[in-house]
Amino acid sequence: MPWRKSEPMEERIEFGLKALRSENFRALCREYGITARTGYKWRERFLRCGIAGMGEVIFLRKRGQGFSSLFQLLGRMKVFSNSSGDW
Repeated sequence: MPWRKSEPMEERIEFGLKALRSENFRALCREYGITARTGYKWRERFLRCGIAGMGEVIFLRKRGQGFSSLFQLLGRMKVFSNSSGDW
């Protein structure tokens, strides 16, 4: 039997769908080889953003402000660009 080929994004989407209807969430996390903490993060992202939320999230360190996701930074840039009119 050939090995099943899969991409990380496909695995996360599959996990997100199963997580919505799973009775034993921790067992599902073990099945996918992730911690419950990671599983809860992925499930929350799937609920909030759908399939688009299952991609890699890049965190950027901002001086004196801790970590901010790339999505938050891009949102701020969009607000800034709309208000200044220069972009």
